[in-house]
Amino acid sequence: MHILVTASSKHGATDEVADAIAKRLEAAGFTVDRVAPADVTTVEPYDAVIVGSAVYILQWMPEAHDFMERFKDDLRDKPVWAFSVGMNGVPKHSEQDGNRVGPLLTHVNCRELRTFPGRYKPELLSLRE
Repeated sequence: MHILVTASSKHGATDEVADAIAKRLEAAGFTVDRVAPADVTTVEPYDAVIVGSAVYILQWMPEAHDFMERFKDDLRDKPVWAFSVGMNGVPKHSEQDGNRVGPLLTHVNCRELRTFPGRYKPELLSLRE
């Protein structure tokens, strides 16, 4: 099985989660491509897709949102697993904002959404964050 693992990170924690997922899948015998969302040109060769994003101001990162928009038609026919990484998680009930993960995942064959806690490193944050 050929699996795409793609993730958009704000300060690196989400990339670390995506890398760990990819390594675990490879160790289990799967063929895995770990590619940034902006660098994915097609999802056609993949049997499954895992997409993740940092949660920033209650929304997925623009790169992950754009990935889901670009490939939503293709992802309807593939199993998709999603994950979010953030200090507060993502509200799953809010559908008023299309950039939030809930509405994005209603357009694809999402099997499961997992939320992982973020990493708190004050030296990486701006004053506003």
